[in-house]
Amino acid sequence: MADSNTLLDMFKEVCKKYQITDVSDDLGKAFRTFVHLDKDRDGTLDKEEIKKMDGMSEKMIEILFKTADGGTTDTITLQKLFKFFFLPRIKKNWKTLFDLVDTDNSGHITVDEIEPYLAACGVVGADSEDAINIISSYDTDNDQQLSYEEFSKYLIDDLDKFMDELVSAHTKK
Repeated sequence: MADSNTLLDMFKEVCKKYQITDVSDDLGKAFRTFVHLDKDRDGTLDKEEIKKMDGMSEKMIEILFKTADGGTTDTITLQKLFKFFFLPRIKKNWKTLFDLVDTDNSGHITVDEIEPYLAACGVVGADSEDAINIISSYDTDNDQQLSYEEFSKYLIDDLDKFMDELVSAHTKK
């Protein structure tokens, strides 16, 4: 089982990857709070666990569950919690990241542009095949490149995968 400091280090790395350093301290606090509150280590928080968060009123908890979870369950995952509190703030930085990856300023990201991005993010062994797979998976209009909206969907899915890894490390007993 990974300890909280190891998980937090992993989390800080993802903050750097997604250019979200301006909120990384808040995200780190939220992650530590999630780990602390998830006493049964099941990777979710129920309403009783969330009530223990500082500043969480009954109304805010109700809004959290209706908005982040669609009111479909009695628990909320780390991913849904982060998206509820932080995704709007994080997405503001993604336009800057998109512009950095879009080296020819075309308004779209090509295979040739995403491959160096993967290497810069520390994806070991990333090559043009990986870049092609990303483009083909998220290119909804079949133009062999990613618009900002398509790139954002890729980032959200990639962030979800990372959150799954964090939760998996946290829930190992």
